[in-house]
Amino acid sequence: MSDYETLFEARGSSYQRAMELAPAARDEEFLQLLDHASLAAGVVVADVPSGGGYLERYLPEGVRHWTHEPCSAFLAKAHPSKSSRPLLPFPWPARSVDVVVSLAGVHHLDDKSAFLAECRRVARPAGQLVLSDVDECSPITRFLDDFVGKFNSTGHHGYYLSDSEVARLRDSGWAVRSDSPVPLRWRFKERREMTEFFRLLFDLRGIGPAELEGEIRDRLGVHEKPDGSLDVHWELRTVVATADSEPA
Repeated sequence: MSDYETLFEARGSSYQRAMELAPAARDEEFLQLLDHASLAAGVVVADVPSGGGYLERYLPEGVRHWTHEPCSAFLAKAHPSKSSRPLLPFPWPARSVDVVVSLAGVHHLDDKSAFLAECRRVARPAGQLVLSDVDECSPITRFLDDFVGKFNSTGHHGYYLSDSEVARLRDSGWAVRSDSPVPLRWRFKERREMTEFFRLLFDLRGIGPAELEGEIRDRLGVHEKPDGSLDVHWELRTVVATADSEPA
């Protein structure tokens, strides 16, 4: 069982409740992922790991959405194509997918080589991979490992995207076409929604709302608008690659 499966069998249901509480909070995160993908009617998008199938609501009409999520904690709200089989191997045949997308999941995988090889196996010739996750040099890493790791139910030690990992994509048969940091905002209607979303998403325990709000403000940065809504700074690194050689 991978670190991802171990962690989210324990706290996936709390994560799911956060996404139900504020389903639009991470709109920018999902939209930038798709902005980097080549999408058109009939294209098959494989979303892995897919959590509660959140990407579905952002996809253009006619795009076929295939999901794979190994953790049963997400399954109640999942896309019908979900199964509770392990993360690897993927449940799709070779050369069946036009675009593989992965959002904020692979930082829970110490060794990403098998995951990337599976992405390459299922990709069609000239298929695309869009990988978006936290960069190892981002201040988000300190928020996750230092703060979230102190208060959540499972601890948190991420294996974040690095230059060397991106360079190794070619070993799995991928050619990197772009690689860039993407500044984002997580958006909330008011302060209570913000703090409850963070508490649930990261399954934080032993910290009150006021202290949690202070940590979010100090560590991430918050822009509060006159109407009481808030934007929280977030950032991901998004890598776009295309299938460059025959899969192993």
